[in-house]
Amino acid sequence: MTSENKEIPLINEIDAKGFQLKRLGRYLVDAEVITPDEVNTVLKAQKLSGKLLGEILVMHGLVKQQTIEYFMANIVIPELHFLAPKKQYRSF
Repeated sequence: MTSENKEIPLINEIDAKGFQLKRLGRYLVDAEVITPDEVNTVLKAQKLSGKLLGEILVMHGLVKQQTIEYFMANIVIPELHFLAPKKQYRSF
């Protein structure tokens, strides 16, 4: 019995075009921090007020400020820089 040496391809580079950009609300829903209904309600309030989603979530007591800061600093902003490194983004 001979064993074949099969080469397993490694992923050296991730194609950013294949990824869709998620928004803060989607991450919070996926992590079960808030519900889709809560996001929809806050998005309506955002349209009226012009405030950032995170600000409204904190103001309504749905999410702690530290949670917003964690998601932005560790998930949302790094992904934005990976997918679109040359754009400027509004701070949280």
